[in-house]
Amino acid sequence: MFFTVEKPVEVQQKILGSAFITTLLPLKTQSDFESFLSESRKKHFKANHHGQAYRIGVEQIQEFSSDDGEPSGSTGLPMLNALKSAQLINVGAVVVRYFGGTKLGIRGLIDAYSSSVQQAIDTAELIQMELREVFELQFPYEQQATINTLFHPLSIHTEKTEYQEQVKMVVSIAPEVASKLADALSAVEHLGIQTKKKGLQMLKK
Repeated sequence: MFFTVEKPVEVQQKILGSAFITTLLPLKTQSDFESFLSESRKKHFKANHHGQAYRIGVEQIQEFSSDDGEPSGSTGLPMLNALKSAQLINVGAVVVRYFGGTKLGIRGLIDAYSSSVQQAIDTAELIQMELREVFELQFPYEQQATINTLFHPLSIHTEKTEYQEQVKMVVSIAPEVASKLADALSAVEHLGIQTKKKGLQMLKK
């Protein structure tokens, strides 16, 4: 089970005079995160630190964290652990810190950065996701009944349907039974039913 967010969330808290401004944001690529971080540095150019963490990917999740000048292990890793504990994917977090004059120590920094991300997670609307195998179909209108019969015993999600010269559909199925769908579709190719396997994707449950 995984979760993600569809829109950015910003929260703030103060700890011993230091202000922590946290943004939790949806991501598709590493460059999405880098673009946001660049804008955040411009907006908060007087801030002392920009703690960073993200998790991106489908089958193999790419993880990243940065302390951005804070003591090693006090910032990015606690932020990343908060994302992992919430089972978030395709999500990044940036915590901007304005130093308030009182040093927090390693333990205090770990608590401050992890609680900042947790506060954002608690505020966000989380969307449950699941890993599914995606297929793209194209077939003549008169084969709609064939497709319906083929789909009936399988747990198929229809993601998209277009009615043009032919019917175009995007469907998904649990990876562990995807081979059954692939075999069934292969058996009806002679009826003009074209199939293209699009691979694994994280989709809304």
